[in-house]
Amino acid sequence: MELHSVPIYYLHYFNKSKSWINALEICKSRGSNLVHITNQTVQADVTQLLANVELPCGGVWIGLERSIFEWSAPWLWTSGDVDKVVKYREWHSCFPLNPINYHCGKMVRVGNGELKWLDASCHQELPFICQDLH
Repeated sequence: MELHSVPIYYLHYFNKSKSWINALEICKSRGSNLVHITNQTVQADVTQLLANVELPCGGVWIGLERSIFEWSAPWLWTSGDVDKVVKYREWHSCFPLNPINYHCGKMVRVGNGELKWLDASCHQELPFICQDLH
């Protein structure tokens, strides 16, 4: 019988607005990473974490990034894993807002309360979510 292990993770919301790179550095300094939403389960967990949080209209940083050298480059998770290309997607219907200049990913709350992903300027300052894997 083959057993499949499910990674256990902890999510931490930081209500301090930082640029995407500064948010990533804070997560890394804690031994974690900006959250990687790789499936519906993680999306649901993030939705639950933020259920009673009043998000700024700009949203919250997640661990999505795209190369600044090619506007058509794929979106990647910041994990450094070999298979970090984004496969599960929850993009907002307005995506992309600015495919040439926006290289970082965030989540925003839409009219029905759902959380969707958008591209953003990496210099924008937003709260963020760190994900600890244990």
